Amino acid sequence: MNWFGKLFSEAVPAASPAYGADALIIDVRTPIEFASGHVQGAVNLPMEKLGHNYASVLPDRARRIVVCCQSGTRSAIAAQFLRLQRYANVINGGSASDVARQLSSEMVQL
Repeated sequence: MNWFGKLFSEAVPAASPAYGADALIIDVRTPIEFASGHVQGAVNLPMEKLGHNYASVLPDRARRIVVCCQSGTRSAIAAQFLRLQRYANVINGGSASDVARQLSSEMVQL
């Protein structure tokens, strides 16, 4: 499989073990997308602000971070970026609805 295929095939499948109670859910969609429905407790860090704000929002590089978006494309890119910034435990959760299902959580609106 080429690098492009690997980048987008890493989303954690629904049958995988739970992310853990301490996982921080980062939603990289736009604020409008986030407001329309997101995983309860998720933090909105839009993709366009990720490069500038990640260190202040994510100070603990050892904490488990689950990144999500609408389809899994932006979250794959964001997860790879965070790994390059030396975050040790980053998971591409795929879509926000996939992460909600994995956590047995509801999607909430602002």
